[in-house]
Amino acid sequence: MLTAIFLTVLGVLWILNVQGRPAVIIIFLFFVPYFICGYTLTSQRLRDMGLTGWLALLWIPVAVSDRYIGGAAWAAFAIVLCVVPGTAGDNRYGPDPLA
Repeated sequence: MLTAIFLTVLGVLWILNVQGRPAVIIIFLFFVPYFICGYTLTSQRLRDMGLTGWLALLWIPVAVSDRYIGGAAWAAFAIVLCVVPGTAGDNRYGPDPLA
């Protein structure tokens, strides 16, 4: 949902041909909450898998790297987050939310 909202904002800016400083400010105003929510959700999912949430910050250098390598790594990371099941039972971050 966050990605859909962010892409909608980018699409509206492109359709209205907003350029320069106003476009940068609008994108920044939507990107900061998008980044914070994305980090929070990713760190929670990593904790559910029994890992530390700080690992989510390791993807910042990957995301700003080469377009193809960064995109492929981001896609692989997203697939891992969606496919790998969480730890069974309680882990060090709390009780099993599915129990």
